[in-house]
Amino acid sequence: MVDAQSSGNDVTMEHFDMVNQAEVCIKKSETAASKALPKKQQKRLSDDEIAGQASLFLIAGYETTNSTLSFATYLLATNPNCQEKLLQEVDEFFSKHLVE
Repeated sequence: MVDAQSSGNDVTMEHFDMVNQAEVCIKKSETAASKALPKKQQKRLSDDEIAGQASLFLIAGYETTNSTLSFATYLLATNPNCQEKLLQEVDEFFSKHLVE
């Protein structure tokens, strides 16, 4: 994102709008020669927008990872047979691959 801000090229809103990109692709396939593409809105990323996007990436990644690990832990706690099997597999893996 920092590269996009400092580059000489303009960053368009279409880079961030997946729905708009899908519509453009559909329009291209349906009537490639008969319709012109919509005009691009040119906008450079500000420092606040870059910080916001970086925060969003961290929060989104943290939330999904947290939810997945929490659910996996719950399932292991409610299924002791699976928990024991996982523990055996982890112990076996580390006994083979642990370099001392």
